[in-house]
Order: sequence, then C-alpha cells, then structure tokens
Amino acid sequence: MWRTADGVLHTVALPEPAHAFTSSALVAVLTVLDGLPVTVREQVLEEMAMGAVEWWEDQAGPIDEVEEQRFHAVAVPRELFTSEPVDRTALQQALTQVHPRWQLDVVLAMEDLIDDQDGDNEDDGRDGDDEAADDGQGDGAAKDLASTDNVGEHR
Repeated sequence: MWRTADGVLHTVALPEPAHAFTSSALVAVLTVLDGLPVTVREQVLEEMAMGAVEWWEDQAGPIDEVEEQRFHAVAVPRELFTSEPVDRTALQQALTQVHPRWQLDVVLAMEDLIDDQDGDNEDDGRDGDDEAADDGQGDGAAKDLASTDNVGEHR
C-alpha cells in the first residue's frame, strides 16, 4: 500500500490472496471468519478496513513522497500475516500486529478469500448462510474501498 501526494491510498490486487498468510495463519483466519454469521463477518471486515484507513488519516503524518515511492505498486509481502487467531477478538488484535502499511492489504486479502470461498460454495450447489444473506448490495464500506482493478485507490 502506498499514498500519493493527494492523500489517496493505493493497493495492489493479489493474484492469490492466500499468499499474504502463512499456511497455519490462513487456516486459522478462515476458520474464524467462516464461524461468524455473514452479517457479523462483514461488519468485522469493514471495521478492520476502516481502522486501517483511519490510521493513515489520523496517525501517519505528512506524506513523504520519496518513502511512498518505494512502495509504489508493491504487493503485500508473502506470508506477512503469521498470527493464528482463535476468535473474532483475536483476529482483530492480530491485525494490529501487522505494520499499518499492510493492514488494508491484509483485510482485502481476507475479503477476497471469503469471496472465493463463497463462490466455491455457490458452484457446488450448497446453500450456505452467505448465499442466503446476499442482498446484492455488495459488502459494505470495506468492500467499497476495494477496486476490481489491478491497483485500487482509497480515499
């Protein structure tokens, strides 16, 4: 993730969102997220994404264009997320252990993984809670932050 002089946050879409997690962290994160009711899961992901964005608005200070250029179009490092949360609170706490530069990327990777899983569930004909709860309106503000382009912009 990087910021441009106009304050816009940019992320790089991951071709494989699972790469942001160690294998054990991936299993733990998906177990926690899958165990939440859809509306709660969406709320948790939205809160984590908004927290990541708000950190940049409130805490980051002035934009250092030279520093930000180092991260231009750089994807989140592989296996960055190593925590193995056991519940929602632990997941939210684990995200705070990730450097703020990568927190939004990690949350977007979580969203992509869940979206991919939900697509798999629809493909195999299972009627999961996710499909039943989909109102066709998207995934809230956190999802609105994501872009389907290779590089996303976030204000």
